[in-house]
Amino acid sequence: MRRRRIALQAIESFGGGSYEVMRGVAWAVAADFQLVVVHGRRIDSPSVSASDFPPATRFIEWQVQREISVREDARALQALRRIITHFRPALVHAHSSKAGALSRIARLGTHASILYSPHGYAFQRRDVAPWVRRGYWGIEWLMGRLPHVTVTCGPSEFEQGQRLASHVLEIPNAIDLETIDGLLERLPRKPGRPRIVSAGRITPQKDFATFSVLSRDPRLNAADFAWLGGPPGEHEPGHVSITGWLTRSELYRRLAEASVFVLPSLWEGLPLVVLEAMAVGLPVIARPIPGVTDVVRDGVSGYLRETPDELAAAIEQLINDPPLARRMGDAGRQLVEERHDARRLAPEWRSIYRSLAEIHPDEVAHQS
Repeated sequence: MRRRRIALQAIESFGGGSYEVMRGVAWAVAADFQLVVVHGRRIDSPSVSASDFPPATRFIEWQVQREISVREDARALQALRRIITHFRPALVHAHSSKAGALSRIARLGTHASILYSPHGYAFQRRDVAPWVRRGYWGIEWLMGRLPHVTVTCGPSEFEQGQRLASHVLEIPNAIDLETIDGLLERLPRKPGRPRIVSAGRITPQKDFATFSVLSRDPRLNAADFAWLGGPPGEHEPGHVSITGWLTRSELYRRLAEASVFVLPSLWEGLPLVVLEAMAVGLPVIARPIPGVTDVVRDGVSGYLRETPDELAAAIEQLINDPPLARRMGDAGRQLVEERHDARRLAPEWRSIYRSLAEIHPDEVAHQS
């Protein structure tokens, strides 16, 4: 029996949708590859759960940090280089910007092909100065000169990727509809006060502060507000209940009990939690940012609004018009079924992994 080739997945931290994408890809390719997951750790992110991944997946903790530091990044690069040299993977799949940059450098001189999934480019950040964002863009452009394949998560990211690298594909983010539907069959919706929810890490990106402001808006006094995620800590909660980290099944249960999903994020790739909210039939209210506009159709599956006042007005309209909210929720569910079902997209991941594992990495730079 032929020994399975090794695929190494590298990520700076397990947080947000990147973890779920990595997990989904791992299951899609597990029949063909022995998986090694190299991961950093952040205090604001959940720990890895081995049961989320295929059996026999190996996990290696990696000392790496999000922000740029010449000394720390050099150490992280050396450590990753040693790991790649030891395991000799057929391919390395790097998730997010920091792992993407270090992996593309670390594989130089090896036989590993490189896949890079940005999950939202770092130059979109709004919690850093404009010159820092320009620096991130420049780093992405430089890394784009190295042989690799960028796999983007949606149309907006694909358009950005084409300006940075020569070989760019799009495999839309996807969710496990089969699991969600199985859970929903056992969880009928409960009547009661309108419940407005958001979800994710409490970070500047997710703009918890705006969600807190919405919870205090007098127009929305009839609604309860909950943030599904965390971690709970030194935040100004307003009238928001903060759950802390939840299992996926518990997250789906809380979403199924909600009335409206709100995403006040300032930047995103293509947020999985929006797809999950749509999958359970929720209308989505969000800011009109790249990635979100790929899946939320204004006036069809929800509303795209910018300011807290506009967001509050949209929430008020939906909680006062349940038939409209249901129609929007149905439209969102249809979009997820058509374009973001993991069962339909798993073969695309298997195909790209198999293809790259068969060629020398430097050939990628010359493919059209």
